[in-house]
Order: sequence, then C-alpha cells, then structure tokens
Amino acid sequence: SSAVSDVVVPVPPFQYLHVLDRNTNITRLVTGPLTFIRKDHESIVQMPAKMVTVTAKEYCIILNPVKRDGEGKVITESGQVVLDYGEEEYRFAQPPFPLYPGEQLQGEVTPLKILPPNEALLLRAIVAFTDDNGNERIPGEQWLFEGPGVYKPRKEVTVLSQRSAEMILPNSALLIEALMNFTDRSGRKRVCGERWLVKEAGSYMVGAYEKCVETYHAYNLDEKHALHVRALKSHIDDFGRKRRHGEEWLITYLDTESHIPSVNEEVVCVAEPIILTSQNYCVFVIL
Repeated sequence: SSAVSDVVVPVPPFQYLHVLDRNTNITRLVTGPLTFIRKDHESIVQMPAKMVTVTAKEYCIILNPVKRDGEGKVITESGQVVLDYGEEEYRFAQPPFPLYPGEQLQGEVTPLKILPPNEALLLRAIVAFTDDNGNERIPGEQWLFEGPGVYKPRKEVTVLSQRSAEMILPNSALLIEALMNFTDRSGRKRVCGERWLVKEAGSYMVGAYEKCVETYHAYNLDEKHALHVRALKSHIDDFGRKRRHGEEWLITYLDTESHIPSVNEEVVCVAEPIILTSQNYCVFVIL
C-alpha cells in the first residue's frame, strides 16, 4: 500500500491500521478505539479497516498467519511479528480480530457446510496428522464425514466430493465392489475387486473405498416359478448347503418366497412346471 500522509487518524472500535516505522523498517498493528497521531518517522501503510468477524456458522482462511506460542500469544522478533509464510490457518467463531502485517484473508468469510442425514463428504488427507477423534491419518488416506453434522474444514484435508446414501428397498440389494484392500465398517477385510451384497433394508452409505455397481431385485417364487441357478465358484449358499463350482440346482417356493442370487451364483433361467395331460409324456435326459 502507498504511504498516507495523515497525521491524526481516528480509529473506531473494531477497526485497525498498520503503521510502518521508517527508522526500524518494522510495521506494527494499531487497533481501535483510539485517535492515532502519526510521528514524523512513521507512515500509515493501511488506513483503518474493519476487523474480521466470524460467526458460529462461518469460517475463514488466513494466509501467512502469525506464529503463536503455547499460550496463544503472538511471537515477535525485534518488535516484528513472526509469520508462518506459505501456511494457511482456518479460523472459526471468535470475537472480531484484526489482520497483522503480512497476514491475508483468502476470499471471503464462508458459511460452514451443514450435512443433513444420509449425506456425506468424501475426504482425503494431504499430509499426515491426527484428527480431533484421535485417528492418525496418512497422506492419501480417504474417509467419510457423515451427516447430520457441521463439517469444519482444516488445512490437512481436502474435500473430494459429496455423496448421498443409497436406499435399499425390501426384496432388493446393493452390489458393492471394493476399490482397494481395506476393512469395512463391519470389521471384515475386503480385497480389491471383491464384490458382495448388502441386503438390509434402509439407507446405506457407500464407503470411501467402495463402489455401488448396481441394484439387485429379488425373484418371487411360487408353485409355478422356480429359480434355476449355477454356482460360479465353490461356496456355502444362503440355505447352508455347500455348492461346488459349476453345480446347478433349483430354488423353489419351498425354500423361500423370494430370493436374491449371491455374487457366487448366476441365474440360468426362471423355471416353470411342465404340465402333462393324460395324453402327454416327456423324457428326462440326465446331463
């Protein structure tokens, strides 16, 4: 800023100015309310400006913030405040505060992100740090911040996206795929590319390392409809029976009223009964 020649400058409450001492080349902060009288060896490099006000629903980002000691006091060297150059500081609700010489307000004071139920933010750590819950985060790690709640941003974290929960209706399921090796919310270890079904009705928030592939709907079974299925690999089916790879069998209404094939099964067809009259016959061939 260009020097200002005013000798007497009134500084109202909640305003501040910056004054350069030309003898020491140190710029200091002056806050109101007062009437500032400039000395001959001083220059006003910033005329009175309003302090930054951040309410409980807002936050702001300060570039090159001043360094503070363990008690929160501003650190100075030879009367000049010490800045943390290249860093950012997120500030939340507090009394109006001035900007020290060298500090900058990035953008405007911004409303905090309020997340309703069934909404979440996908977050990624930029550097290693320990979050407010005591979790140690490593660079590149991703996780979800789920609503309802108010998200307070921090410099170590970037927001990748916002997502909504998937709704699972009765007699339907979500096919989920793992994007990398991880442990899911139930404590089960998953490997990259693994697929599984989530059948519990209600809302389901897809995890940070999960992808919803598609929605499966149940086949309704009755006396005239059965499900012909084939095992894609050896497994234990939903009825506790051991199935071998390539094995085929029928699921009828005597087993269940409806059925959603697992990821280890494929549907060959929906089988219907063969109706024979007194003048018909049929031949069965065992394959």
